[in-house]
Amino acid sequence: MPFKKRASLRSPLLRRKRKRRLKKLSLGRVVPNTITMAALCVSLSGVRFALEERLEYAVICIFVAAILDGMDGRFARLFKCTSPFGTELDSLADIISFGVSPALILYLTVLRELGNFGWSISLFFCACCSLRLARFNTMSAQGGVPPWKAHFFIGVPAPAGALLALSPLIFSFYCSSIWIKNPFFVALIVGGTGLLKISRLPTFSFKKVIIPQRYTLLLLVLTSLTVICLITEIWVTISILTILYLLSIPYSYAVYKRLERQHKTGTKELAARENVKISEKK
Repeated sequence: MPFKKRASLRSPLLRRKRKRRLKKLSLGRVVPNTITMAALCVSLSGVRFALEERLEYAVICIFVAAILDGMDGRFARLFKCTSPFGTELDSLADIISFGVSPALILYLTVLRELGNFGWSISLFFCACCSLRLARFNTMSAQGGVPPWKAHFFIGVPAPAGALLALSPLIFSFYCSSIWIKNPFFVALIVGGTGLLKISRLPTFSFKKVIIPQRYTLLLLVLTSLTVICLITEIWVTISILTILYLLSIPYSYAVYKRLERQHKTGTKELAARENVKISEKK
């Protein structure tokens, strides 16, 4: 009986603590993870559309998932609710959304004509996506990266890689050329994209790009034109964006190397100044 009385006395206190915890859980903390889960569900729906041979809807699902993937991090930073749980959830969702789903869509539509080789290419693409995200998480956890390196990814990011791998399908929606949907050509594109993911090539991180205030109006105009083009000619627009991204990779490499040289030169000058100060003190 005394034990029951103690439990009854503690229960109101426990209820109050639970209520306080629930009150602290604001909507802003739920939104980023909700967007991540929405991207996961949308990308997996693309596999279903591929099974139903509705290829345009399948590719649109991956494209929408890529847009949602860019939003979840923005909302997390906006509401100041970044957490290790959200980071791990985002990485696991990205493996499925931009590794497994595109590989299955491509295998079900084109690569299965190559038999075991086509399935091996699909597995290779998934493995490269997993390795790329694991490396990204490891580098983020280590920290200590110079500020200028935060403007670059190492390797092609997962969403961009998924759209690059799907580019033959995207081109085939408005171009009737036979070679675009040739299984060997698609396998070459998918395998090359997988290598780009795990490569050491620096690519621009557009999330970190700072737009000067005088270019704000121009950016709004270009964004409006892009949205209009996506509504009217979605496949041509996505193809142009894909080609522009590919062209940006050599430019990002050149910019990265230039900044790296400037950083090394600045470090050497700083070390020389420190040595001069030490010798003067002696």
